[in-house]
Amino acid sequence: ARRRVGGAPDSTSPSFVRYVGSEVVNLGFSFISEAGATVVTETEAWSWARYSGIIAGDELVAVNGMFCRGHPIDEVIQRLAGRPLFLVFSADSSPTPSDREGAQRLIKAALKKASAKLLQQAAQTE
Repeated sequence: ARRRVGGAPDSTSPSFVRYVGSEVVNLGFSFISEAGATVVTETEAWSWARYSGIIAGDELVAVNGMFCRGHPIDEVIQRLAGRPLFLVFSADSSPTPSDREGAQRLIKAALKKASAKLLQQAAQTE
């Protein structure tokens, strides 16, 4: 089994979501486009990616709801430059249609959680 840190799931979880806030300047991972998939090749020590449990071989499935497969790598890079980000990764880098549905559910849940957190923060500042 693959060892993960930073609260990331173990290898039995096919997809997982990571939130990137405006405070993150450098994501700290490199990737390639391989057979249409955006696959992490390495993570930098002490980076957001390493802390978040991203490891080489993970597939970046979606960026803010846009599935990476079928999109040019330049478009993926452009989307990764924005903040905030909701990134969906797959630990096995071979998502099936059910993984896509699971990724969509993860995105919706993460957006709902982030929205609730933002509303709570806004209420506290009033």
